[in-house]
Amino acid sequence: MAENEWKQKALLPKLLKEEDASYNAVVDLQKALAHENIYNIALTGPFGAGKSSVLSTLIKNANKNGNDGLHFLSISLATLDATKEINAEQQEDIKIPQGYNNHKQYDNENLNRRIEYSILQQLIYREKKETLPNSRLKRIPYISKNSINKIALYTITFIICFCIVFEPQYLKVEILYRLFNWGYWINGTFDIISLIIMGYMLYKIIVFMVGFYGNARLNQVKIAGGEIQIKDENSIFNRHLDEILYFFQCTKYDVVIIEDLDRFNTTDIFLKLRELNFLLNQSLIIDRKIKFIYAIKDDMFKDVSRTKFFDYITTVIPVISPYNSKDILRAVLSEFGHSNEIKDKTIREVAFFIDDMRLLQNIANEYHQYRLRLSCNDNHKIDNNKLLAMIVYKNYYPHDFALLPKRGGEIYKAICPTKKNEYQDVAINKVLVKRKELLQKKREALINTQHLKAIELRMIYVIAYTAHMNQNTHAIALNNSSDFKDLSYYWKTEEAFNALISSVNLRYRYGSGYTTSTNIRFQDIEKEVNDTSTYQERLDAINSGENEINKEESKLQLEESLIRSFSISQLIMKFSLYKEECYRNIGLSNLADRFIRIGLIAEDYYDYISYFYPGMVSVNDHNLILDMKLDRQPDYTAHIDNIETFLEELPDDVFLTRSIFNVELLDYLAEHPILEKERYELFLRLLSTDNPFDFISVYNSEGKNSDIVLSSYICINPHKIWNEITTNKDYESIMREIWIKYCLIDHIKKSQLKWINENFDFIAFLFSSLSDDKKEFLVTKTNYVSLTESSIDMLSAVISNKCYIVSKETVPIVFKYKKAADDISLINLEEQTLAFQLNLPHPSWKNISLYFKGKDEEIDETLWNFIEKNIQTIDTSKYNGESDVEESLFQALMNSNRLNFETYKYIGSSFENIQIDLTEETKSLTEERIIWLINNDFIEYSDSNIIFIQNISDRVFYEFLIYHKAHFVEDIDTYTYNENLASLILGSSKFTSEEKALVLTRLSPSNITMTKQLADNICKLLVVKSVEWDYTLLKKVLKQATNKECVLKVAILTIGLNKSNFDVITELLYLLPEPYFKITENGKRPILSKSSNNKLLLDILVECEYISSYTSDEKGYRVNTKQKAN
Repeated sequence: MAENEWKQKALLPKLLKEEDASYNAVVDLQKALAHENIYNIALTGPFGAGKSSVLSTLIKNANKNGNDGLHFLSISLATLDATKEINAEQQEDIKIPQGYNNHKQYDNENLNRRIEYSILQQLIYREKKETLPNSRLKRIPYISKNSINKIALYTITFIICFCIVFEPQYLKVEILYRLFNWGYWINGTFDIISLIIMGYMLYKIIVFMVGFYGNARLNQVKIAGGEIQIKDENSIFNRHLDEILYFFQCTKYDVVIIEDLDRFNTTDIFLKLRELNFLLNQSLIIDRKIKFIYAIKDDMFKDVSRTKFFDYITTVIPVISPYNSKDILRAVLSEFGHSNEIKDKTIREVAFFIDDMRLLQNIANEYHQYRLRLSCNDNHKIDNNKLLAMIVYKNYYPHDFALLPKRGGEIYKAICPTKKNEYQDVAINKVLVKRKELLQKKREALINTQHLKAIELRMIYVIAYTAHMNQNTHAIALNNSSDFKDLSYYWKTEEAFNALISSVNLRYRYGSGYTTSTNIRFQDIEKEVNDTSTYQERLDAINSGENEINKEESKLQLEESLIRSFSISQLIMKFSLYKEECYRNIGLSNLADRFIRIGLIAEDYYDYISYFYPGMVSVNDHNLILDMKLDRQPDYTAHIDNIETFLEELPDDVFLTRSIFNVELLDYLAEHPILEKERYELFLRLLSTDNPFDFISVYNSEGKNSDIVLSSYICINPHKIWNEITTNKDYESIMREIWIKYCLIDHIKKSQLKWINENFDFIAFLFSSLSDDKKEFLVTKTNYVSLTESSIDMLSAVISNKCYIVSKETVPIVFKYKKAADDISLINLEEQTLAFQLNLPHPSWKNISLYFKGKDEEIDETLWNFIEKNIQTIDTSKYNGESDVEESLFQALMNSNRLNFETYKYIGSSFENIQIDLTEETKSLTEERIIWLINNDFIEYSDSNIIFIQNISDRVFYEFLIYHKAHFVEDIDTYTYNENLASLILGSSKFTSEEKALVLTRLSPSNITMTKQLADNICKLLVVKSVEWDYTLLKKVLKQATNKECVLKVAILTIGLNKSNFDVITELLYLLPEPYFKITENGKRPILSKSSNNKLLLDILVECEYISSYTSDEKGYRVNTKQKAN
């Protein structure tokens, strides 16, 4: 684009084309003007809709569409000042003229007069005096040089003519008379001609005098001090109607266009104008119809009353709105050659506020002007998006824009350095205050518990449990199990304590062995012990101590530093400051509010309002130099308009004071270390001496050459700076960041390395900005006590190089990074132990078996706890872990009472085709576990196992025999029987009568002690099965059995088998209760109750002639025993 090419857009009304949407309004007006009965026409539309363009086009097309010969007169009231008002005190001093009720009515009438007078002025004074020669409104005449020459010539001619005609003696020149004496006829002719000329001139003088003195001057209206003063209260139109009629009589105007009447918000003037139009059209001295067109806004009338003022109303629909202005603005800027300079997002944002075409054109004009002039120097770089936003703001709020260079106005209030500091404080309070309070709470917890050790802390909570139990409680079992542990067991180890606090259902033993159950929630115990700090907070305080708290404080300081580095728009949006009073109370306009929020108007606003003059000290620079000279310590980020000129005016002694600290100044010195060597060295020396951490932190975030400057600063005295950082809590975080970032590796000694190892997260935050050699040092020569995911690159290198301490703080991060959830072998054994303690691995047989294998095929407390905690999520459908340790893992799991029985069964079901090895550990298993193993085919049937199982218990062996019943008959003689085993077998429904008979025959008095239960079971068997077995044991059975009915049956069956052996019969009857044993006594006649068994017994005894007979009567069976021998 050529520099001299003028591309500005004029702000004049646009001439419309037929294809334009607004052209219909032109057609409407043409037709309305052609209508003979329409005199008052309103052209309505909102501000900026294009009413002026419609009227301009109408005038241009005056000779079209049947409107030939129309002459337009335009009247504009845009310059009339109607805003000047009288204040309340002045109103009290003003006397209201008679006929007015109040000041408002009087002021309104005054305003109408001023409008009328302005219209009258524009009517009369627009025409030449010659057009209105008889107008009473006099004007200062303008006499041109030609006119003066003519008047002089006419005067001289008149005098000459006078002398020729009248020949006055006092003007007679004899020589001339003689010279021009040409005879009677010629002289007579000259006399007549001179007389005619004199007559004509006298005629002109008389006409002029009549016109000048025949009309009274308008002395009631005068201009005084810019205000209109009217001596009477009549309407201007009414008082000077004759002037108005005279005007239209002398001119050819048919149409009067009146614009800007809507600026005054008064409708009374329309009544007067309508009345005036009526009078004009009714006047007989005007030979044509006069029509008025009023250009007004839509909301000029608040109701339907507007139809009584106008004969016809047509409307202009705006061609621009906030919804299409973005496309129009983009097109206009493209015409200027700025099509690709501004982002579409910015166009949308700024165009949303533009709803006027002329304003849009002016915005484009001014953007083009500012763009060319602000970018004329390479040192003055600007953001075109921000420039456009500033131009939009300038057009909407020119007064506030004018205040910006003076550090005033709403924009400055919202983005000045003081306000930015306030935003930062509010943001920090919103985000960090709760964490700071929590940190303070931790510090208080540390103070309260620093004299305790972890074991002592656990003891306090365990003892608190006993307050809910019997005072003599000495043992507790978890989850209602029978595994009681002494109280001290639960505070000696963290694992035991964690198991206690995770259990709700507890059993406790007190006194001499009494037990009972209770439900206790650990949350309740926590509140009883300390209602301000939880157990975990107190434990963390003990474990972390001062270093951990200091580390967290450093992290908060780092975050605070990050917040303070945010721009104003970032602060407002990230922390919702637009909801806070610090922002809302400014009272920003909607446009300013939006532009500030999205950063289109920001702290660098001065770049977009200040013209760059090379070699000139601006007012801003002058004020800054003055502040520095007077050691006022100006704002560190104060803008310098022209740095070279600024330095020329700045004396060297200023470099010895803190007032010299300025970001832009230091940037320039760093960029010109040779040209400004002495001053640069003075600046650095002052930094190293004073260590102004506040300025250094600001320069770190705002400076453009922080790498050069801060590296030089740190290298001057690195260890002194480090020590001072430690004592400066306000800037500790940001200064540690600067120190680590810009120090040399050789500067990092033992104390610095210790701090680095304790602050992984801090280092990770900086890692991407560090040099390669420093990165390598920080991931190879360190030993971090904690890890975070703040920097994946750093974390990867640290883990790969094993530069961390294995602990509960680091293992979760290592575990996650190595994705060891499904394969615990990806981390080492020490890390595996902590991972299982923290419940990190996926509860799978693969992970369990890998850990078991790494632990030399032993299950430690960590693995037991992990299995118990995750039993519901372990895939127990089938074991799918390491095959080489499957059997040993099974043996370890199944040969232990550590798991509760339900978990034990759940785990065991995962294994298939494995036989347990019966060892000494097996003997300690509960009977229910061994029985479960038997019934699930985990115990092989073998001679050694038979002996092993039989030595455990009769109940277990009984279950073993049942499960392996197929071997029972074959190996029945290999088993050792006692009364308990015999009783279990004989009383079981799992064995047949034949099998039970075989067992019965193998019982002998030497290995059996007859019990009542065994006797009853034998009786039940003998009733249904005839067995030949030991008679001695039979007698014991009959004597011990409690079921007398069965005893009787067995006795009957045995007597039936021994009918010839009266000794056996007698012994058997003696074993029976009374009255049976009386049968053995000869001569007695005992009576037995009537029953089938008794009848059977008596029949057998009669048959074998043991008794004589028996009879039956009402008392029963009466036995007739043998008679006694004489």
